[in-house]
Amino acid sequence: MFGQRATRFAPQAFVTPGCWRDAAAAAYHVPMELADRIRAKGFRKWYEGRLAEAHLHLITAFLCLIAVLGAIEQGGPYNSWERGLWLLLVTLGLGAVGAWTLRRYMTTMQLAEFLGGRSTCPKCEAYARFRLLYTGPRDEPALPEHLQETPVLVVECKKCGAGWRM
Repeated sequence: MFGQRATRFAPQAFVTPGCWRDAAAAAYHVPMELADRIRAKGFRKWYEGRLAEAHLHLITAFLCLIAVLGAIEQGGPYNSWERGLWLLLVTLGLGAVGAWTLRRYMTTMQLAEFLGGRSTCPKCEAYARFRLLYTGPRDEPALPEHLQETPVLVVECKKCGAGWRM
């Protein structure tokens, strides 16, 4: 089992046709999983799944906010310092979870919108009707840091055969 996992993400040229893995992708394999998921599910289902995941993160952040506000409302003069310390720790923990899930919401939505905006064929205007041809590392310094790890996806339209980079 461990041997298969080590070779799966080992630096190699074309492991499977159309799926390129290099040393950077071997160290951080999540971007290549992105291409694999899009290839397996199709772009529309992948996109809908990312939107659902992002909004679940938003709902979790909102529930954490409600819980933090409820914990703060419970504050006041205490008979024991243990209860006050416990309430402070619960409030800080829920605040940290809420901040993390809000950050996950924003990064997931940015990734989905980043790829969603590039999923229309430039020639025939067909949305999300493409075949994934090539996957490789992205080297665009103008992008935010979390989007720089998103691989370049070279795709071909299923309708007209035009190719473009996502």
